[in-house]
Amino acid sequence: ARAYYARHPVVWSTAYDQHPLDTFARPPVTADELWMRLRAADITHVYTNFSEWRRLRQNYNYLLDIDNGALRTMLQERAREIHDAPVGRVWELNP
Repeated sequence: ARAYYARHPVVWSTAYDQHPLDTFARPPVTADELWMRLRAADITHVYTNFSEWRRLRQNYNYLLDIDNGALRTMLQERAREIHDAPVGRVWELNP
């Protein structure tokens, strides 16, 4: 993790930890509910690397229990992309 470079506190995990989204995006959840849960926890940004998540799911059973559809819909409808890089994207959640 490169949390060291973040300007504010970061919530993150490794493939061996329980991911924070296991708490916030456990089905059944709607995109709006997910956004509300994240905002209630003072989470303002989400970093995504879907290709890495896919690899970790296949090899480590990582993030199997989250609602990917709700997450993707929430990001499209309730966040704006502020950084796009070859390895991932940073989304800022709408206030």
